[in-house]
Amino acid sequence: AGSVLINEGEPEFEGQTEDLNESAFVLHVMDAPSGTGTGIQTCTGLHQLTFNQSHDVDATVLNNGRILYSRWDHANGNNGIHLYTANPDGTDVELLYGFGSHVTASTNPGGATACPANLDCTVQFVRAREMPGGQVLALSRSFTPANFGGDLQIINTQNFIENNYSYPGTLCTQNNLTAPCLSATTGLQPATMNDVITAVNNAGAAPLPAISPGGRFSSAFPLWDGSGRILVTWTDCRLQNTVNMVTTILPCTSANLATAAQPNSTMTEAPPLYSAWMFDPVANTFAPLLLPVEGVMVTDIVALQPRPNAPAYIADTYTAGTPSVGVLDIRSIYDWDGAQNSQWLPAGGVAQMAQSTADSRQARFLRVEMAVSIPPAKGSPPMFALNFDRNTAFGVAGNYMREILEYVPIEPDGSVRVQVPANVAFQISVVNAQDQRIMPLHAAWLQVKPGEVLSCNGCHTPAGAQQVGPGQSSYSHGRSGLFASAWNPTLTATGLYPGTLGPYTVCSAKGVTDTMAQTLSGSSCGTTANAAVPSVNLVYVDPWFGGGPGNEPLTISYDDPTFTTPLPTSLSCALANGVGVGWNTGCRIEIDYDRNVQALWDKSRPRGGIVGAGTCNSAGCHTGATVVQSGNLDLSNGPSVNNANQDNAYVQLTQPVTVTTQVNGQPVVTVVRPQEINSGDALNSRFFTIMPDAIHTGLLSPSELRMVSEWADIGAQYYNDPFNAPLAN
Repeated sequence: AGSVLINEGEPEFEGQTEDLNESAFVLHVMDAPSGTGTGIQTCTGLHQLTFNQSHDVDATVLNNGRILYSRWDHANGNNGIHLYTANPDGTDVELLYGFGSHVTASTNPGGATACPANLDCTVQFVRAREMPGGQVLALSRSFTPANFGGDLQIINTQNFIENNYSYPGTLCTQNNLTAPCLSATTGLQPATMNDVITAVNNAGAAPLPAISPGGRFSSAFPLWDGSGRILVTWTDCRLQNTVNMVTTILPCTSANLATAAQPNSTMTEAPPLYSAWMFDPVANTFAPLLLPVEGVMVTDIVALQPRPNAPAYIADTYTAGTPSVGVLDIRSIYDWDGAQNSQWLPAGGVAQMAQSTADSRQARFLRVEMAVSIPPAKGSPPMFALNFDRNTAFGVAGNYMREILEYVPIEPDGSVRVQVPANVAFQISVVNAQDQRIMPLHAAWLQVKPGEVLSCNGCHTPAGAQQVGPGQSSYSHGRSGLFASAWNPTLTATGLYPGTLGPYTVCSAKGVTDTMAQTLSGSSCGTTANAAVPSVNLVYVDPWFGGGPGNEPLTISYDDPTFTTPLPTSLSCALANGVGVGWNTGCRIEIDYDRNVQALWDKSRPRGGIVGAGTCNSAGCHTGATVVQSGNLDLSNGPSVNNANQDNAYVQLTQPVTVTTQVNGQPVVTVVRPQEINSGDALNSRFFTIMPDAIHTGLLSPSELRMVSEWADIGAQYYNDPFNAPLAN
């Protein structure tokens, strides 16, 4: 299980999956055991490769030397198990297949184009193995497998990124039926012609697996002997009929299946009987290797066999002495799946935006946010557990905590090239000058290894949104090469970036011209590690137009003397006389409501020109008899009525105020005031629309408002450190 990085200053424990039900398993590599003899061998050189916050499992080495594994993506609305690949040293993690292929005709009963009523046909992709032809054999099943099993699917990952979306430049198109394409339009095909059903029936009081006429598989291992056969663990379909407490096992004939499908039938699916079989996909035959035994299940199988060639060797790209940072390089945040997003751009697109003033650009900074791993409530030994009050700590966020790693200015063309801490799970947000997220959060976890450069063309259309161009998917973007860059500046007689000061040293990397961020860092002229040093503050000094109107310097800093309440970061990290001053890979912005946010309402402030006239929750403001006149917002200090471990003001800010009245003897709930703070959404929170009015203008400084924006955007949790939360009763 993945452990919390002890260099973050936290006690060591097993980080939990994002549903908080079990320890998260992620990929590690270790040196081969040393020594001889039959005694216990010592494994050394253990290195963590992946930093997902839920499971990374079922790792196998592909012929090309990369690692194939199943990743449970479960952050900020994601919830699916997809196939990923990475280099053996943990670099170049990327989605291989499956983000948008969880419900297809290949996974529905009988190949139906839509999932039948009352069934959940969603499948996840696990236990994948490479086949001799380069395709991937994977077990597709529900999150909780139907009777411990699922179906076998052959996935053409060489030519498809999703079931209905081929990889650009491959042979698999709608008009091409030649090898190696499995189908004209789909990348997923069942390995057997049998009707294997993985769906769950949700019609009853408790979900039940739908009866599967073709049986189910629990594991598979392709042979490399040229026969095309597959070792499988499989159970045939069996029914049982219980009459007068006597149970009879019956075959899944058409007549019996029809009887079992009748309402209130006494005939149900019998317990599975998994055993080892030799499966021939071409002939669709099963030969038993172990005769099934009632009450015994053989669920896992592997073949020790020679391979025609050893997998390619991919050497490590970093050593122990490599600096503990990597680089994030984004060509343009205005590039959405290979098209310039007009929502954020002037009529002239990115080229015109690259000549615009800072004040005219909504997207001003890139914020990098990190996951806070959650310890188990119980553990062995107990020192690895922390039974904190989760209901109090998570508050309105639900079940997660976040910290902020850094900020960096977004260049006029939307480009970013910045150092980020290595070996940390992080997400990115595009924010405005008020530090409010304006574009959808990048929900999937990103990571870099020391010295790694993680490059992308831009952003991506959220799942379910309208496609942005012919053949371009709104959900498939994890594999490199899917979309051509929508931003390639042209070198003209006036320079690469007309209207800017220059001259800059411009270098071309692999025939693609540099972005503004690459130009500033000189990345393609020297070492690829050249990148901007970030800050925990919002600091902007115009390097392109010489400052002046619209391009004035901007600093919203925790080093601001007006910020007199407890800092959410260390003082050394907050020192911000310029970009990057004071920043190091250990800097974190951690916001706990009771220590950082409540202190803002308790702080004495000038009011009506009188210094020290009162606090936000003093008489005449948001407390006592004046609450109704103050927008029905009570910021008074003290415990909440519903939760004594949470301040009253926290509940007032994050939940709507309601009044229950009687109408015709029936209770009617009326919303008097919606919540002031939206969890995960500062931009659309009511609080920030009120602060500029005549009463509130200037009461909170820009740095104080900035902290409230951060806190709202990352979830408005009550605590963002589980070790600060009270213990559960």
